[in-house]
Amino acid sequence: MNVLEELLFKIRKFGYFLNTSTSIDFFTIAAFLSEMLESSIYIISKNGSLSGYAILPGFECQARDELIIKANRMPEYLNSKMLLSSEPVINQIQKGSDCIFLNGVSCMYCNKFYTWIPVVSHTERLGTLLASRFAKEFSTEDIIILEHASAVIGMEKIRLSSKEREEEVRKKTTVQVALASLSLSEREAVESVMSELKDQNEGVLVTSKIAKNSGITRSVIVNALKKIESAGVIDVHSLGMRGTYIKVVNNYLREELNSGVKHTHIREILKKSLLS
Repeated sequence: MNVLEELLFKIRKFGYFLNTSTSIDFFTIAAFLSEMLESSIYIISKNGSLSGYAILPGFECQARDELIIKANRMPEYLNSKMLLSSEPVINQIQKGSDCIFLNGVSCMYCNKFYTWIPVVSHTERLGTLLASRFAKEFSTEDIIILEHASAVIGMEKIRLSSKEREEEVRKKTTVQVALASLSLSEREAVESVMSELKDQNEGVLVTSKIAKNSGITRSVIVNALKKIESAGVIDVHSLGMRGTYIKVVNNYLREELNSGVKHTHIREILKKSLLS
């Protein structure tokens, strides 16, 4: 098999892997590339966090494990250095015993090569694909595979970002619809419940105590909680004499309650209009 045939074989193998895998994430992509290229692979987000990685077998490094893997991010100086490069940086070689990841740290290994490829989509820098290995430079064929992989990673990051935005819109709309279904007193009841939770997203509350403090009947509070629970905005469980356990599962509830004109303000306006 000549060089071109081997390159085509590896690209097709990568494509087959992507098309046939039931679950693709950045860790599985990194693991596949690591095995194919016999190198450690790091998929790094623009902010320096590790989206995925795969370490070359036999390469044990306590400093890397403590300062990169456990922290789940690249050192700031290295990430900034990589982001400055809009083009691939190929076959940089370790200087003496200096660690290529951690400034001022000595490495027990020598003769290490590393290459990084910008992850870009529609001119937007999304991160970096970093590969490193010992004693063997990355060939032109290796670089082509890494650049192909970086394009795939960029598209996947865009897809995930779009999916996350869609999910956030869905969650926000769910809260808006749920709150719109409430009567004025029911909305005030929900506001009173959230006020009792303070800054927490869950807690055990006594509805009769909330009713007494807010001047809203207990039945209105219970009905309001049932409505927003049925919409999937909160979880509610009765604990008998202890009270009611409430957990906010949609983080847009507080935001939507606080947005616009408060219903408590509306009530005051209505009172004034009736008295005039």
